[in-house]
Amino acid sequence: MRREIRGKTISLVGLEWDRKNLRDHADFDGAQESAAQMGKRCPTADEFKLLNELPNCWNPLRRGRHYGRKYWWMFWQDALFLPAVGFRHYANGTLNYQGTYGIYWTSTQASNTTAAHWQFYSGASCLYPASSKANGFSVRCVK
Repeated sequence: MRREIRGKTISLVGLEWDRKNLRDHADFDGAQESAAQMGKRCPTADEFKLLNELPNCWNPLRRGRHYGRKYWWMFWQDALFLPAVGFRHYANGTLNYQGTYGIYWTSTQASNTTAAHWQFYSGASCLYPASSKANGFSVRCVK
């Protein structure tokens, strides 16, 4: 597996991942539209699963997860970092779990009202196959 650093993107699992979030706390439709306006897209559920097969770890200082590295204190610049910015709840608009959970939209729809999202915290990462599209999750683009 070869990783290349190219400024604003990083090449992992056959995709160019943006190094920064495009948006935080966007609903599903807003996430997809924002990515498309940039000529990019949100990763699929399967692409997030592939990313999770790489060595990965929680960074307690930066409050997020590195993908592509086993230890956060060694050469983390050549890993993909996803910050744990929490989410905005669709029912009341409150921000929840900032600095504790990272929750990212995928482009994989489960139904007209639900879609898959990628979630992580200090202990693990996993895919949730069906969340309300009205929730506000983070957006990380790929190409």
